[in-house]
Amino acid sequence: IPLLFLAGRWVAARGLAPLARVTGAARAITPAHLSGRIPLTPPWPSELDELVQVFNAMLARIEEAFARLSRFSADLAHELRTPLSNLRGEFEVCLMNPRDAQDYRAALESGLEECRRLNAMIENLLFMARVEHAGLAVRRERFDAAQACARIIAQHVAGAAERGIALRVEGNAALDADVQLFRQALSNLLSNAIRYSPTGGEVCVALCTREHGTAEVRVHDHGRGIEARHLPHLFDRFYQADDARHRSDSRQGTGLGLSIVKTIVELHGGTVWLESTPGTGTSAVMQLPAGGDP
Repeated sequence: IPLLFLAGRWVAARGLAPLARVTGAARAITPAHLSGRIPLTPPWPSELDELVQVFNAMLARIEEAFARLSRFSADLAHELRTPLSNLRGEFEVCLMNPRDAQDYRAALESGLEECRRLNAMIENLLFMARVEHAGLAVRRERFDAAQACARIIAQHVAGAAERGIALRVEGNAALDADVQLFRQALSNLLSNAIRYSPTGGEVCVALCTREHGTAEVRVHDHGRGIEARHLPHLFDRFYQADDARHRSDSRQGTGLGLSIVKTIVELHGGTVWLESTPGTGTSAVMQLPAGGDP
């Protein structure tokens, strides 16, 4: 009996040794060292091999999530610091020496513009957080895309007219989507197109129905275009290819507009992409579920 007992313990210890190795490797992985992985050599028993691979894949996803959060936090701090620094600079200059009412008014207007930008950024961040963490109800309905586009264009006409930019819509399509979310996405694309269009230019919203039950909404500007190396990153939060876009005015975006557009389009099961050639302009294309004949 003692020999059987000892033999049983030896067999059990030998059988559990791989689990002990997995446990030891897992303990070595901490929030500060998420790059660690459970080694795949020497080969694990077949019962544990799949578990180790799944565990390593999970660690890779967690590491990527932490990296995205870290980048987002750094970008957010930078984006918030810029308007706050501008506000502080404006107010400090005003307080250095007595000034007339016109100078004070100009400083207040500049400060108000920075406050609006901060407010827009916070609203956009809250929207993204609501979508990612709490979910967002998509209230689909069939509607005439041309009418919806005309309504959004009307809201941008005054701002575009200040720089002599013409806005127009052509074509037609019916969409099966959330009207409010569609308007928000289109408004973001129009704002970008107007911001980067040359004085006296034109922004066109083109609509058409495609195959497989989809409709296409294309927003085209005649700005200086975007270099190909920037295109894969422009839907990332806070990414702004300023050196490629060459703003035609002094207004700054929040760096979240295209990211929100992508989120809205993907909520509808659609796709969005950019087409651009330096010197000829840029097209932002949304492909969304069609709602039948317009």
